[in-house]
Amino acid sequence: MPCSHTSKEQEFLALEDFLHAVTDSLWHTLWDENGPSSFLIWCPRYSGSKFYTVEKAIARRRVVSLCGAALVSRNESDPHVRWDQVVHFAFFGPGIVNEDGFTLSASSICKALFFAAHIMLSRTLSKYTSASNDCVYVLVLHSTFGGVVKLEGNMGRLELLSGNPYLSVASWIINHAEDKVSQVDRIRKKLGNANWRDLGCLQIVLATYYSIVQWCGESNRSLMSLATDHNRRLHWRLGGEGEKMIIPFDHEVESVAIV
Repeated sequence: MPCSHTSKEQEFLALEDFLHAVTDSLWHTLWDENGPSSFLIWCPRYSGSKFYTVEKAIARRRVVSLCGAALVSRNESDPHVRWDQVVHFAFFGPGIVNEDGFTLSASSICKALFFAAHIMLSRTLSKYTSASNDCVYVLVLHSTFGGVVKLEGNMGRLELLSGNPYLSVASWIINHAEDKVSQVDRIRKKLGNANWRDLGCLQIVLATYYSIVQWCGESNRSLMSLATDHNRRLHWRLGGEGEKMIIPFDHEVESVAIV
């Protein structure tokens, strides 16, 4: 992710690269090692907007009005991207964190819930989508921190109240849905590269994983086996089992940290 003083164009290019890195790594590690990824990154300006690639938005001078980036399921037979193809959505912008620095702001949570409900309703009304429509993950990000909002519920219980769709969705969320909001954590290091050990990045990776499962079914490998392999490699690199250490670490700190 970019530093906070970069331009809007650079921020969205970095956001696109970040989401591509997460998605492609998960896909090639857990689903299909050799085949192309089944997903693309497209950006809307608002919930009812058409979708743009970042390059096209920059060329048309519309990047300033982009509100985030959507992970979209490929559809080779239809060049137009629809909201019922959205696997998960990353709401991106300033002001997402409260003053305590550990929780998402009320406005960012409300926007995330609105996008989640919009995606769920689009899936429910779709003639093409076979993905689960009872749960959506929305990433809430800016250049440094991030969190996840999850909305779950049966859209069949949505009732139109007084002809007002916003009031209707709000009533459905309050009475028939369950929402969960993660804490906020750093998702990049000071140099700008993603900090994969931080909880913020791990939350985003897991939300992306479960979103892909909704569309493609369970992965060929489990996350537990992946974590076991990683721990075994890390143990060997740190000189476990009496072997010569390959990477030095500090024995005096409470938690073993790679130098």
